Amino acid sequence: MTLARDAFGLAFGALSVPEVLALREDSRARHLKGGDASRFGALVGIDDLDAFLRTDAAQTPRVTMADSSRNGSAAVPDDLFTDEDGRIDPVELFRLFDAGATLVVSQFHEMHPPLARFCRGLEKVFLHAVQANIYLTPPGAQGFRTHYDTHDVLVLQVSGRKAWRV
Repeated sequence: MTLARDAFGLAFGALSVPEVLALREDSRARHLKGGDASRFGALVGIDDLDAFLRTDAAQTPRVTMADSSRNGSAAVPDDLFTDEDGRIDPVELFRLFDAGATLVVSQFHEMHPPLARFCRGLEKVFLHAVQANIYLTPPGAQGFRTHYDTHDVLVLQVSGRKAWRV
């Protein structure tokens, strides 16, 4: 199978390219039940995220945190979980996570080859740049308040349980 076919099949299951493009042109959000989330296990997992957080690349602005319970912006100030050079302080990061903050790793496809292949495959289908951001939210917490995005978003929940309102 080709890179594009593999990525598209993983993301959209049995839907055809024309069916997915038709969904994109419709302004309504869609929830496509994909069955067992473990099918995404080859893309990224907690172990991959843990390994990344132990590298020098784990620093702001690639790594941020969000907490919908904060007053004002949901963004957690970087200085609460980083050192003066912008590298994460794992102790503080996990303290905030345990208190309900969401860990955000932007453009993780640049650091993780399985996600890079997945994004490149989707780019071949859609003829548009694709990136993968990772959000790790503790059970019972909400990283972001209700909002909308002005760009296309494909959410793949790879582990755990979350109630999504679409």
